[in-house]
Amino acid sequence: MNILNIKMKKEYKILIIIGIIYLSFLLLFISKYNFNPSATIELLENHTKIFNGKIPDGLVVHEYKNVGSDGQAYYFMALNPTLEKVNIRPNFLQRMFYPFLAKILSLNINSLLPIAFILINLASILISSYALLILLKKYNANPNLIFLWVFNVGFLICITRNLTEPLMICFIALMVYFFEKENHHLAASCLALSLLTRELAITVYVAMLLYFLMKKDFRKLVIYSLSIIPFAIWEIILTYKTGIFPLIISFQAISKLPTAFLNYFYAFMPNLKHYIVEPLAGSQSLAGSQSLAGSQSLAGSQSFLFNYLKNINKIFSSLPILLFTLVQLIILIINFLKEKKITKYALLLLSQIALILILQKDLVCEHTIEAVGRYALPMFFFSILYFSERGKKYNKLLTTLLILASVLYFIQRFIFPKGGFWIT
Repeated sequence: MNILNIKMKKEYKILIIIGIIYLSFLLLFISKYNFNPSATIELLENHTKIFNGKIPDGLVVHEYKNVGSDGQAYYFMALNPTLEKVNIRPNFLQRMFYPFLAKILSLNINSLLPIAFILINLASILISSYALLILLKKYNANPNLIFLWVFNVGFLICITRNLTEPLMICFIALMVYFFEKENHHLAASCLALSLLTRELAITVYVAMLLYFLMKKDFRKLVIYSLSIIPFAIWEIILTYKTGIFPLIISFQAISKLPTAFLNYFYAFMPNLKHYIVEPLAGSQSLAGSQSLAGSQSLAGSQSFLFNYLKNINKIFSSLPILLFTLVQLIILIINFLKEKKITKYALLLLSQIALILILQKDLVCEHTIEAVGRYALPMFFFSILYFSERGKKYNKLLTTLLILASVLYFIQRFIFPKGGFWIT
């Protein structure tokens, strides 16, 4: 009993360390916005019209332009749970569990909503990490893999942008945890909650059902198939109210063919010329023709170098994730050819690789890492479990690519700010 307690204390210590690091990370981020936690909502001035009511005072409004900024949609859903004053696309409305949970945790005090969102995402990261720690222990895997997971680029993106993916992956991690505990009713319930948090969990749902079908385990097939019911009912309600089937909009994020890599490299060559070659040529030509004062020339050179590095970072930021996907797919294929069998984690991992491969061009090439990184969260999770279950050391190349993606995003988020802000 004492040995068990020591082990549990060690796991809790790891979680405490993770929590302290993430709190420091968040403080570093919001320090640029007068330590206002609403900065994570990423409210944009040109999108305030999606809410027909009065926007509360004290909110950070970012001045840069963006076509995404999902976080503000969830904030407005929590601000007005009846959705009467919210003018957003139905695909956001189907992700109802995240904003409604924030509404409950904030005790219906609107000024506490930004903090509630942050706490939900932070708790989601810690809970999914705890579940993974237990699973790593079960497979006698390296416990240090938890740090590779907890500081992956997807979490870094989501916790500073008020997004649903941490809560979704938390429920998926709990689903796997309860599955391994043979508590399939609880596991199926967690899967149901993940679907209500983010429809992206459908990929996991389908992979699980396919696995039970392959195993001819029809009892579990029935139990887990029922987890779609709450989501299906909510879809029907939204379709009736909006006249649009929300999933149709969600499917616009994917293409019919696995062209993510082709799209990226097709767009890469003109971007390489536009962002790298042409600016260099232009700066050299300008330097030769200008007769500015030395200090002005130095200031101009520094500004050019800053923007130049910012563009390079933007172009290359999603490349590590795409390469991660490709390398992991190759590893899966090689192992399948050797063993002629597909395990649960291999199938779940394959479902997430397929998702990344069929992302639309604008997600891969225009929104770059901020879109691809959060879509890849389940892939990172199942990748670690895939190697752990097999009793193999985690692939060094995958480790390098995962770390590189996090580093590139950290640089993009903190070294190259998007713009100014003001407070309502």
